[in-house]
Amino acid sequence: MNTFVVKSNDHKVKGGKYIGLTKTDDFQFVYIFRSHEVFKAANPDLKDYEVVEDLKPQFDFKEHNICPVCGGLKVLYHVACDKPMNGNILYDEWGFTKFSEEICVHCICDNGTYVGYLEHELRMSKRETEDARKDFLELRDYIRKTSKCKTCEGHQEATLGLFTCKECGLPGKGFWPA
Repeated sequence: MNTFVVKSNDHKVKGGKYIGLTKTDDFQFVYIFRSHEVFKAANPDLKDYEVVEDLKPQFDFKEHNICPVCGGLKVLYHVACDKPMNGNILYDEWGFTKFSEEICVHCICDNGTYVGYLEHELRMSKRETEDARKDFLELRDYIRKTSKCKTCEGHQEATLGLFTCKECGLPGKGFWPA
């Protein structure tokens, strides 16, 4: 998690997003901030707080419908952009950009919710499945075009399932006759 998480007994913490209470015996208020600097600027007088390194064992993101990546902030972090202020991209001798400016990147969830996080995971799984299917079809077409086998000609359906072609060894996918 790239956010700064704070637990405090004081319920008047400012500048962050309140995300719930701890489930331990102390029932402290849990807040998420974009950075430590934002927390310090908003709460200069706050003395009674604790920084949480890993919030996941103490907070149920699914129950509260909060994205586990950004903690509901919607903005995850700043990354370097390839274009400097004048619009020209300059590269060093190894091909890396010399100048860059930081831009704000939104979280994968789009809206700070657990549902948005799951929708992103679903889109990624679907894309990976489609890519694997496309790679499979390209490989199958390549085998059929380049096969020199006179028995099956690269078609797995020409050989019965559980058997391999006797000439080229391609595993069969054909059905047994009824």
